[in-house]
Amino acid sequence: LGAKIKKHNLEGLRLAIRDNEEIMLSIVDPETKDRISIYSTNKWFVSSMIKLFNSLWKEGKKIKV
Repeated sequence: LGAKIKKHNLEGLRLAIRDNEEIMLSIVDPETKDRISIYSTNKWFVSSMIKLFNSLWKEGKKIKV
């Protein structure tokens, strides 16, 4: 479908960004599968998470499908 996917060594971190306006950040405990999620449309927080995402994306390794 044309999606680009990469893997990073931060196991349990999930970050979804929509239209640079909203984010969903989830952290999953790999042992218990417990999770905490944060949804936000706060411009400062979204901007910060985009910077984090871009940094992680540069370091990530491509996944061949």
